Amino acid sequence: MSKRNQILAGILLAQVLLAVFVLWPRSAPASAGAPLFADFEASDVTSLKISDQDKNMVELKKLGSDWVLADADSFPVDASKVTPILDKIAAIGTNRLVTRTSDSHKRLQVAADDFLRKVEFTLSSGAAHTLFIGSAPGTRATHVRADQQSEVFLASDLSSYEVGAQETSWIKTTYVSITQTEMIGLTVTNITGTLQFSKDVSGAWMLDVLPAGAALDTGAVTSLVSQAANVTLLKPLGKQAKPEYGLDKPQATVTARVKSGDQPITTLTLTIGAKDATDNSYYVKSSASEYIVKVSEYSVRDFVTKTAQDFVQPPTPTPAPNTTPGG
Repeated sequence: MSKRNQILAGILLAQVLLAVFVLWPRSAPASAGAPLFADFEASDVTSLKISDQDKNMVELKKLGSDWVLADADSFPVDASKVTPILDKIAAIGTNRLVTRTSDSHKRLQVAADDFLRKVEFTLSSGAAHTLFIGSAPGTRATHVRADQQSEVFLASDLSSYEVGAQETSWIKTTYVSITQTEMIGLTVTNITGTLQFSKDVSGAWMLDVLPAGAALDTGAVTSLVSQAANVTLLKPLGKQAKPEYGLDKPQATVTARVKSGDQPITTLTLTIGAKDATDNSYYVKSSASEYIVKVSEYSVRDFVTKTAQDFVQPPTPTPAPNTTPGG
């Protein structure tokens, strides 16, 4: 075959392949089917109530464009945690049917009295719906059921772990955050007295009541400063101080003095109230926040219990004399 014929044959083959590619029948892309909630638009949701199998429950509501906790004087919710969940609920389709009967609801953990999560939401139209989120048969599949329907479907991009039934799943849990290098002073008052820590000109910490001749345990001070600079909440309670919080007779008060660049010195005071024996947490109020919160015992225990002696560096043990004969 001549070179010219080879070229013509190649062009003909390319044309045939192109025609096959264009005309070959294709299957339609997989469809999500009808939406599980026909009237659902993420932007229309005005409230969410989430429950779990351990009887935890949290309720979120929308105020204007903001999300807040319904039961904590409208404590701010992190909207970046809410919007993705609403979008995932809106995307649930009915193309992956698991069962049409209620016999398997308990086994799939989407029964009205046996579920991993129950999500109750209200729309701006006034319509209310319930979504049960159950077990996960695979890494990207979760059993779900809507309202009073018997049908159970698989959701491909939603899991019960993403939909927490506690406040901390939806809020920013940082209650106090201070840059430690900007903290220039720390005062702690508890039942044993007052400890006054400050930095010298070199930036080293000092304690005003350090016994004469004693050395400061800088590690212990650094640990205390770190705790004062970073406090994480367990639960927001609201703005109203109740008698059981014990904030009028605090276990301790902690005042941090902060100097940031050329800015004036500012202070932040942490009032540590009563201990809740049911969960070993403390009631706490920061002067920088409207809200009273609960924090873990570990977070504030040192402020309540430490004395000046706890910041004295232990003396270096003197080696015992060698009494071995000939030593």
